[in-house]
Amino acid sequence: MKVFVTGGTGFIGRYTIEELKKRGYRLLALSRKNHRERGIDFIKGDLSDVAKWRGRLKKFKPVAAVHLAWEGIPDFSYAQSARNLEGGLAIFAALAEVGCKKIVAAGTCFEYGNRVGKVNEGTSVTPVSAFTAAKHALHLMGEELAKEKGMDFIWLRPFNPYGNGQRAGSLIPYIMRCVAWKIPPTLKNPLARGDFIYVEDVARAIVAAVARGKGRVTYNLGSGHLTPVRDIAKVICMEMGVSKEYYDAFSRISRGKLRNAVYAGLNNIRRDIGWRPLVAIKTGIRKTIKDYESR
Repeated sequence: MKVFVTGGTGFIGRYTIEELKKRGYRLLALSRKNHRERGIDFIKGDLSDVAKWRGRLKKFKPVAAVHLAWEGIPDFSYAQSARNLEGGLAIFAALAEVGCKKIVAAGTCFEYGNRVGKVNEGTSVTPVSAFTAAKHALHLMGEELAKEKGMDFIWLRPFNPYGNGQRAGSLIPYIMRCVAWKIPPTLKNPLARGDFIYVEDVARAIVAAVARGKGRVTYNLGSGHLTPVRDIAKVICMEMGVSKEYYDAFSRISRGKLRNAVYAGLNNIRRDIGWRPLVAIKTGIRKTIKDYESR
């Protein structure tokens, strides 16, 4: 199968590309820089200049596409979100024009707004920012285009992906750096919890959606439960070999009632495409630390 990928050089995209390569797919990927990698053809371009490379896409004739690109992160402003929305819609239109049969695209758990507790895909979406509004608009418009053109459209909502290559300012990379440099972590919400999902599990879900996803559907991608931030900090401290006193000091500042948060209901994705997370949080953190220390 021929698959076109945007965002293939990003955090989740790199793992997705590797998973697709393992399955023997023929790949064409969009990259803003000159990029070479065995087993992949690259188009140099971005979301704002689809017209310049549409001909190359037409020649490739993808059967499926994975749209992961979202430029400018962590700029979640209205202007940047609007540019990403416009670019995403242009890519969807180009894919429909060249006869692509299936689009798998990444949304975000933040589309659920300020909800807490378990959410299923049927839970109403309440965007609370330009970023989440743009993601939701891209979802709705993508579904309508797919309906008109008879395409499959699978919208995925990852919760809190983590792993090697994640943006340095994210929670787990930040704590790892603090521990490595013997600086006590300063966390905004030490009593917070989150639904953390290892990036390799996310990539497997994306590829499962490419292979088996049908119709116009939405799937959550998460662990299906909440993990306290203070527990993650403790695991990182222990795995990186710092003293018990170090993480005990952190535990003292994070005592109290844990905050409730949103986490993923996974019944639909398990039923439809047979995906479930395989990597437990301790295992995922251990793998992330190993990769971090090897660099």
